[in-house]
Amino acid sequence: MLAKFFQIFSGSSKAHGVSRGRPGDPAAGEAPKSDKNTHEDDRARMSQEVEQSFIGLLLGVHSLENGEMSSFEKSFLASAKKIYLGDSMPEALLPRMPMVVPRAMQALRHNDTNASELAKILSSDIVLVSDLIRLSNSAFYARGKSLNSVEDAIVNIGFKGIRQLVIGAAMKPILSASVGHLIKISSRYLWDTSMRAGLLSDAVAAKMNENRFHAYLASMTAYTGMAVLIQHLDHHFNDHEVPRTRAFMSALNRFAAEVTVRISQQWELPEAVIRAQQEQFTVMSPYAMTTLGQITYHTGMLVKVRTLKANGLSPAKLTIDSLGMGSRLSEVYAQLEAEHLALE
Repeated sequence: MLAKFFQIFSGSSKAHGVSRGRPGDPAAGEAPKSDKNTHEDDRARMSQEVEQSFIGLLLGVHSLENGEMSSFEKSFLASAKKIYLGDSMPEALLPRMPMVVPRAMQALRHNDTNASELAKILSSDIVLVSDLIRLSNSAFYARGKSLNSVEDAIVNIGFKGIRQLVIGAAMKPILSASVGHLIKISSRYLWDTSMRAGLLSDAVAAKMNENRFHAYLASMTAYTGMAVLIQHLDHHFNDHEVPRTRAFMSALNRFAAEVTVRISQQWELPEAVIRAQQEQFTVMSPYAMTTLGQITYHTGMLVKVRTLKANGLSPAKLTIDSLGMGSRLSEVYAQLEAEHLALE
């Protein structure tokens, strides 16, 4: 349940209560004026520690080192920068969506698309059809009778469910790769983190009357760049020099965010989604991000902290306030906690 996300924080009634708001309270993207600098410094330190520790977890390194990067770390970053962040990234290195996914996403953007038209598109992918039928007959969607036709299954789970199914089908082979030592370690965390972040962002967007699909999509695809770079790291890995400096983790995190945007642009994801992902490394403060950027940032932070705690790693003591949310976002996350939204 969502409450598990909040149990990781050193809670106070202020942090967990639902604020009704007062005239002059900061909005979703506005920092409290009197404490802005303190909040920003605390948030930046906390964010850096969480990001470094999370990437350490992805690489199987639980004890990070301070100091300069090793020659191996520098060599890898130079290679990654040249290949993936040059003027043009080779198309052959871009992860590919299943052919049906862009067609399905395009159809789902139009309000006049009906279940019959969508069924024709999805039916060309047998794996997707199998997942669709299984989801429609699951306990969450079951209506008392087994559904075996694609069209009936689409009607049953609705277009929102189809959107999430289609994006999940596109992302799973990218985030759950099993070739290479490091990607084997990281893939289960990448997939689990992406799924949880996508669902939580969807729920937050619904509360804030934002575009739910954009919120889900921005968080669900946020780790494509990391998956690509970890697979590249596997090609350099020699079983001896494991990256373990904090400086390397921070650099890898920044590179991965940039590669994610390049992939999203290649996939022609909605402009609002690409902008939210760009803001994760071009805008220093979440207060200055778009609302979608803020949702992507805060949800990602919550899910990563939860993952670290679940694996016995303890980043700095946190409160909801230290995440740097405005009052509206704090209220929304607290409301979701109170409603015990199921995310398991």
